[in-house]
Amino acid sequence: MPSPIDRLADRVSAILQILGVALLSLLVIGVGAQVIFRYFFGVTPQWSEEVGRYLLIHTTLMGAAVSVHTREHIRLDIIVKALPALLQVLIDRANRLIALGLFGLLTWYGIETVDFMWGQRSQGLRIPLAWSFMGLPVYFGLAFLFALLGLVRGRRA
Repeated sequence: MPSPIDRLADRVSAILQILGVALLSLLVIGVGAQVIFRYFFGVTPQWSEEVGRYLLIHTTLMGAAVSVHTREHIRLDIIVKALPALLQVLIDRANRLIALGLFGLLTWYGIETVDFMWGQRSQGLRIPLAWSFMGLPVYFGLAFLFALLGLVRGRRA
């Protein structure tokens, strides 16, 4: 039976997946509208490329965090699977520790980037650029927590 922390992580992952589908749908609609406006009416709304870029950034980072939780991220394990079981476990733990370090660094520098970007505004929407960079600490922080949970629980793919 899953622990309350596992259930919470599953729920957060499910919410991220639903949000990701919604944002990806908005991205498709927005890019489609941009193409229609450009080719049929000869105008491109100034905000459309910016919104598309932000949606793409957030859906990509969201998907990365979810893939850490579900262990569906890209990895090369053909050689690892040929090794003895103990060595497989050690390599898996080493990979998780490296990932934790990377996610921790990306979260830390993401926070610094967001702090730096509050003073700058986007060209089209005139919103603080920090909003577009907010995904860095949020989603890499979640990836860090998901990886930490996986390491503590000792789950293997």
